[in-house]
Amino acid sequence: MILDANATILYANDRAHECLGVRPGPVVGLNYADAAPTDAGRERTDLVRRVASTGQSVVLENTVAGCRRRTALRLLPGDPPRVLMVCRPAYAEPIRDKAHAAEYVEAKNHERGDLDTLTPREIEILRLIGKGLATSEIAKALHRSEKTVEWHRVSIGNKLRVSNRVELARIAIRAGIVGISDDALALPT
Repeated sequence: MILDANATILYANDRAHECLGVRPGPVVGLNYADAAPTDAGRERTDLVRRVASTGQSVVLENTVAGCRRRTALRLLPGDPPRVLMVCRPAYAEPIRDKAHAAEYVEAKNHERGDLDTLTPREIEILRLIGKGLATSEIAKALHRSEKTVEWHRVSIGNKLRVSNRVELARIAIRAGIVGISDDALALPT
């Protein structure tokens, strides 16, 4: 996606809708905050304006529609200022390349989708499922019975509309909760 200094969208490909949480349909000519009318959209709008005014690249770690994303914002050469916003899945611990000049920012606003329906314990169990742990291993790690862990797994599956551990593991990996510290997983209360 390419945006001007005021975060007006100049170009957006089909992936931008999914990856950046932009509403479906034509978005060229809209301000990013109008195309993605959420707190997360407004946060990214502010980052576009900051990159356009300072020239300093930013890499944003965030969650859109329950999928962990890494969004790079860079100033394009030329006048008037334009910002290139590139988004890709970020399935693992954030990469902090000290040789790269970008500032790394953890989003304040996430769009967790169905993951917002999970309790902190269910998130913890989902993370352990994503790591490939068996029910007995999860029970031992959490000092709970296997029946309790299995009950939580069924509850997670019902909330996320999946019926097996493999799909749950895929969701955990896609959401980026595997390999991320417990502090970063804290859900609003």
